[in-house]
Amino acid sequence: MTITNGAGVYERQEDWTFRSVFEDWIADKKLSRRKLAWLESEFRNSMWVLDRENCLSPKVAPSWMRDELDAKHLIFEIQCVADLLDFLKPKKAGISREQEIFDFLDSRGYL
Repeated sequence: MTITNGAGVYERQEDWTFRSVFEDWIADKKLSRRKLAWLESEFRNSMWVLDRENCLSPKVAPSWMRDELDAKHLIFEIQCVADLLDFLKPKKAGISREQEIFDFLDSRGYL
């Protein structure tokens, strides 16, 4: 069985990471709908895992991620992802994803 990429697809979704998708955004200042949906889904999954697995801690964000967002106050990669999602796809109601993850991390003692 041969796996054929769709038009304009040069990488497999299985290979995507927060950092690789973030780098794609830096390069073009936009993301495809597919990558944006993946980012939202993985953000939710990561929050769920952090909530369920007490032994896990979030990954510290590299400085280039924080610099690109002009957000020196962010510490973790998942906070940068939340900020990027809020920028690209703002929620229509309720608190922002950045505030949501801040509250979550604060309640767990990470901040």
